[in-house]
Amino acid sequence: RLYDEMRRSAEMKSTLLMEMHHRVKNNLQMMASLLRLQHRRTRNKEAAQALAVTHSQIQSLGAAHDLLSKESFGQTTVAEIARRVADIAIADLLPADKRIVVETGEANVAVGPAHGGVSAGSSVATLLALILNELVCNAILHGLTDRDSGRVVVTARELPQPGESGPAGIEIDVTDDGSGLPEGFAVEQGAGLGLSIVQRLVTGQLNG
Repeated sequence: RLYDEMRRSAEMKSTLLMEMHHRVKNNLQMMASLLRLQHRRTRNKEAAQALAVTHSQIQSLGAAHDLLSKESFGQTTVAEIARRVADIAIADLLPADKRIVVETGEANVAVGPAHGGVSAGSSVATLLALILNELVCNAILHGLTDRDSGRVVVTARELPQPGESGPAGIEIDVTDDGSGLPEGFAVEQGAGLGLSIVQRLVTGQLNG
């Protein structure tokens, strides 16, 4: 009887969690639609790019919630988040005459209850969507700006925890085959808004 009660409770929590993510996703999509409308009416190139980046951020959050609303207990993978984020960033920011491929095949690491509980797993997924969006956007707008084609690779692996069965954390790499960072570049001094957001989210929210 206890087992049946716990199973029913787990199913109910899973249903409620998926419904919550579904509602959040719908609200984010409405905001994204308003931004897209504003973007189409903007004539200033710099303002249009800023609106496109913001639209990509909101769409990436919506994509994370879309994934979580379809998975039991809000679990997804780094690869799936990265794939959705990359599709959005390319659609929003990539000029028609460029071709950039984003590879996520080596990022099939779970993000969810195994890494800190149901609510923590959902929080990590949405933060990852923002972080990956910023890094992929940076690759498109800056790392590969002088190239007609390029490649961005997202990889992820679980870090072992000595003496424990579970992972200590996840290591994620986002690399591109562009010209690289300027000589002497340091995030603390030379980062723009995008990398500053990434650094704050990683260190402040994810203890990374």
